[in-house]
Amino acid sequence: MTDRDKIIFVYATPACGMSCGFCYSKVRVSKYNLSEEEIVDLVSRSKKYAFNAIGLTGGDPFGRKDIASLVEHLSSLSVKIRIDSNLLSYDLVKVKPIIKNLDLLGVPLDGPDAKIHDYNRDANGHFQLIYDNLLNIRTNFPDLKIKIHTVLTKRNIDKIYDMQRLIEEILPNSWSIYKFFPAGVGYENKKYFEISNEEFATFKKDFPNKIGRTIIDIPEDDVHDKSFLMVGSDGIVYGCFDEKKLQYQDFGRFDQNGIENALAYYDEAKMFALADKEIGLKQ
Repeated sequence: MTDRDKIIFVYATPACGMSCGFCYSKVRVSKYNLSEEEIVDLVSRSKKYAFNAIGLTGGDPFGRKDIASLVEHLSSLSVKIRIDSNLLSYDLVKVKPIIKNLDLLGVPLDGPDAKIHDYNRDANGHFQLIYDNLLNIRTNFPDLKIKIHTVLTKRNIDKIYDMQRLIEEILPNSWSIYKFFPAGVGYENKKYFEISNEEFATFKKDFPNKIGRTIIDIPEDDVHDKSFLMVGSDGIVYGCFDEKKLQYQDFGRFDQNGIENALAYYDEAKMFALADKEIGLKQ
């Protein structure tokens, strides 16, 4: 373990099963799916640059047929492992061998009830699925660290305070609330979701930083600037979102100097600060 964590996010699968109108990840779409061997190679390479944590995202990583083998293999590399999942592919029997190797599970939750959450994500029934599966996870894996992440939009900004009872029931270790980010599909739909900087500042100033044992984090609006390094399901390393061009900068495939190229642009202090919160182990 190092004194500080540095995390790289990898799209373990492009398959999602949802069509959230604010999805920024759809700024990049690829049908290619990195193999287990490629992801292991990627992580091995990233360790040379002091990355000691990996976030598997998508899509839903639990939907990969080889996810248990992949996570076990990554665990053998002595890196911290986070999975972000919409829980559509969650199955108790399937995830049981995976959980023991996880440092953190990230799950979306955008409102206090189905009316708000499902409306924000354009996904009828998703709130109930998330709620039921989180209770199942808490019962069967009480020691697993859970991170709730919420996208703050004009559809739910006045209902986030009402989530306190839900947070007290689920007992996540951390809760991050992110301002809607107009990229990808989100840019096309920003009139339905975008809130002003003033609204965001007021919300952030008035919101508590802790509920019970749950640490609350509301990142600054520039979280995608020189701190958030990602690798697409096509193996391309990208980040540093350009708001004028409405696209991320591509740095090349991870096995063709992509990581090295990216780090020339990145602010390592910001990357450390991001990882402290995003891996959920230092708060």
